[in-house]
Amino acid sequence: MKAVLSILLIINTLLLAGPARGGILTFTQPDGTQFQGLLKGTSAFNWIQSNGEIVKYNSKDKFYHIAIFDINNTLQLTERVPSHTIRRAPAKGAPSVSHQLQEEQTQKLKQLYLKKRALFTPE
Repeated sequence: MKAVLSILLIINTLLLAGPARGGILTFTQPDGTQFQGLLKGTSAFNWIQSNGEIVKYNSKDKFYHIAIFDINNTLQLTERVPSHTIRRAPAKGAPSVSHQLQEEQTQKLKQLYLKKRALFTPE
């Protein structure tokens, strides 16, 4: 019986922490402005990459904000919101917008992701 419960708990944990939807998505702020970005992570820990910056949702004001790493390598929301420019397919010869982050940011996010994942992984 104990083994069955353990298996069900593991399956439940894996189902609840699925990967984020891929591809460029459009996000809408409460004031109607929009921005585009890549949703990354899982349901347990996720973020948006937009124009080379990390974006997180603020449940207090219901807006998406730019997030930065503090001295303790934790994400802190800033007052800044993402660019409101919706990027369509670039004109021929125009530079494309990259939603990729700098390698240092990617590594820090990976460390945070692994810490969060460890909290939700049964022993």
